[in-house]
Amino acid sequence: MPSAQKIWDWGPDRSAVLSFQNGQPYLSKLNNIFIAASPLSIASTDFATHALFVPVMYRVAATGNRQDNKPYHYLSSGLVSVAADSLVGEEPVRMLGEQEIVPAQRKTGNKVLLELPRYSITPGFYYVTHQRDTLELVAFNLEKNESELAAFTEAEIQTAFGGSRVSVFDADSPEAFSIEIKARYLGTPLWKYALVLALVFLLVEVLLIRFLK
Repeated sequence: MPSAQKIWDWGPDRSAVLSFQNGQPYLSKLNNIFIAASPLSIASTDFATHALFVPVMYRVAATGNRQDNKPYHYLSSGLVSVAADSLVGEEPVRMLGEQEIVPAQRKTGNKVLLELPRYSITPGFYYVTHQRDTLELVAFNLEKNESELAAFTEAEIQTAFGGSRVSVFDADSPEAFSIEIKARYLGTPLWKYALVLALVFLLVEVLLIRFLK
């Protein structure tokens, strides 16, 4: 384990990223800042040259990159929160996808709240950009009721159309559907029977010509 000469103590921290053997924290996260109990200089610690340095820094980076954003938003969503702690200038945030949108927006802390025009956004992915930087990738999906895959029953369809001439095909597979289409509109193919009858008549004619001279 790495060793360090502690020069700062902020009390117990059960969620510390790295702790001393006595349980006191060495590396902790306070809000969006990571603090260490000693400088990373060689005179204070060998942590910077220890094998644990890279895994711990990877964990720090992964922890600092966590976001609570939803994986997707519904088209009727009124507000979308985007992490934007480095915005500079007055240029507005834009959403680029199948269409370009410049929504009404307001900055609160290190986030930007985008007020979306309801029901006028195409489903899909949008890059939230500011100047030349991409802040986030957000997705919009249809409402749950619009994604319902349940179909009407044959009785419901007949009732809905009343006395209209409606043909309902009830097939469990493409092959069954093809067979039903052929049975309804093409009928039974008779060419095979016609060919057999033609051959029979031809044979009878040959026999008559041969034996009834």
